[in-house]
Amino acid sequence: MVSNCADNLEANFEKIVKDLYAKLDSKFGMLSLSATMTSKLMWSFYCDGGRGVVIEFDPSHAWFNCKTANNDSFHHLRRVQYVEDREPTHFLSAKEDEVLYTKTREWKFEEEWRIIRNFKEANGKAGQDLYGKDVFLFEIPPLAIQAVIFGYRTTSEDETALLEIVRANVNLKHIVFRRAVRNVDGKIEIVPDVTGIL
Repeated sequence: MVSNCADNLEANFEKIVKDLYAKLDSKFGMLSLSATMTSKLMWSFYCDGGRGVVIEFDPSHAWFNCKTANNDSFHHLRRVQYVEDREPTHFLSAKEDEVLYTKTREWKFEEEWRIIRNFKEANGKAGQDLYGKDVFLFEIPPLAIQAVIFGYRTTSEDETALLEIVRANVNLKHIVFRRAVRNVDGKIEIVPDVTGIL
């Protein structure tokens, strides 16, 4: 009987894993952040090749540490661990850290931190994404935002539009504007505004 159960589990393993991830995906959202602002790959992958912007948060703000209990794995920033092989010896015996806060070493350049929240805690919805899934919105307090960094290819029109939005909101008056500069050697550095428009 035990052998049949193990065989059945092995045969349905892929389906069990997919079902588990689908269940998590339907209940929880993940905010992924990075500890680096100067990675060429990050600007390329996540900021539209330098045309986007980076929002710099204050990780010490209370919003990023809202544990509901000592053993709460969600509601607070957690550093992602990078390992050679992400696959646990046996998936069903894996700890939540191995499943939710671990990636393979090839992604180490991201220097990722995550915070996970239940969709029940969302402030609202904003339609659906490209995959037909609901987009849930969580309100991050304005004081948790420290700066906006324009990309090295951000257009002046986009800069002006974002400046107008931020300046029109009295709760965002503390925000500092900087820009990313891509040097001749390809390295990216974050500098104060030199044009005087910010």
